[in-house]
Amino acid sequence: MKVNPFTLSTDGNNDAGSKKLFPIIIRSLDPESNLVTSDILTNPVCEGSATGENIFKLIEAELTTHGIPWTNCLALGADNAPVMVGKDKGVFGFMSRQHPSIYMSGCVCHLIHIAAEKAAACLPLNSKLPCTDELLQHATILDPKHQLQAKVTSLDYFLKRFPALIPEDVTISTLKYEFAQYQCLDIQHCVADRLDSTWAAVGQLRENEEILLPHLPKVMLNIMTIPHSSAHCERIFSYVRKNQTEFRSRLSCETVEAL
Repeated sequence: MKVNPFTLSTDGNNDAGSKKLFPIIIRSLDPESNLVTSDILTNPVCEGSATGENIFKLIEAELTTHGIPWTNCLALGADNAPVMVGKDKGVFGFMSRQHPSIYMSGCVCHLIHIAAEKAAACLPLNSKLPCTDELLQHATILDPKHQLQAKVTSLDYFLKRFPALIPEDVTISTLKYEFAQYQCLDIQHCVADRLDSTWAAVGQLRENEEILLPHLPKVMLNIMTIPHSSAHCERIFSYVRKNQTEFRSRLSCETVEAL
């Protein structure tokens, strides 16, 4: 994270009280397995009002403590509450002023849950879901089913939107050349159940012992770190509830974080 692209997700627990836990989940490319992984960085406590500014300061303090630069952060993943996605006083607003190229990835699962909860059979979901989002439209470049139809303009979009994706000492022209090579390769034997496994396999394709695409697969895998839901944060709350039961209701947030 200090040198490689990553994305972060966060959400606040719904427990009553003035202190709330805001687990910070990091999605990044594991250099050993070449797979996209999600790990908890820390589970800090927000004391007082959980405003967008206070949550942002909490996250910024944790990144600073761990020596992680904002410039490597591609996106924020969170639910669609105004305190998170607000462009002015929301967490995303403060983040975008600190790091203008960051992308807000609202949790689609959260939107679907709201729709299901209201049992609104005739609710026009398409008006709520980010179906026309520019980034998501360009993200089809990741799907091997669109190998031949994918456009280099989609690659160009991500490289310009997120300069941190460009490997050190590699030019955009080199990546575009590799993309052209990728569209000419037979990758059917690389296709796996997981998209990151597929691109990890593409990154191992060789000809005469030489790797055919030394840089493009890593770029694609880093794009995949952009979160599509806040489910990872919700899992943390599930773990917390297993420890902070009615029989141990006096466990403080600091104790839970230490656990």
